[in-house]
Amino acid sequence: MPTPNPPSPSSPAKNLDILCADTGQKIASIPHITQKTLQDALTVLADQGLYALFLFIEAKYKEIHEKFNKHALELLTPGIPSRSSQNSSRTPPPRQALDAAKLLAQSPHSLLLATHLLNQALIYARYHLKAQQPPSESNSSSPQPNPPSSQSKK
Repeated sequence: MPTPNPPSPSSPAKNLDILCADTGQKIASIPHITQKTLQDALTVLADQGLYALFLFIEAKYKEIHEKFNKHALELLTPGIPSRSSQNSSRTPPPRQALDAAKLLAQSPHSLLLATHLLNQALIYARYHLKAQQPPSESNSSSPQPNPPSSQSKK
């Protein structure tokens, strides 16, 4: 039995986990983003939803919200040209992310998928940030083994 041909690079079929990982890497590379920012974003996404996440990032993390929105929209709305696609140097306006969240909310399936994808991308972003830290910082939260006792028990 012949094996099926793998999809060509121009094929529309994409591995969603790889897309989330790529988006996570882009989010982690945003200047001024921290693990706390990502943890806060994950909490808001899980507790309040997609629309609340975009509002939260815009309100609390003004220095990153434009790039965050850009990367999130690339993941959540593939193939849909952004309003700024004519001028690729501009980032999407913050309200475009809110509009996308409203559109995705019209279908429960789309909203659940979008929420899951962004959640996974944020988790990957957190791991990318941890991997960028020097080893002494990233291991500071793990328990250190106790050194062997120099006294023997009698």
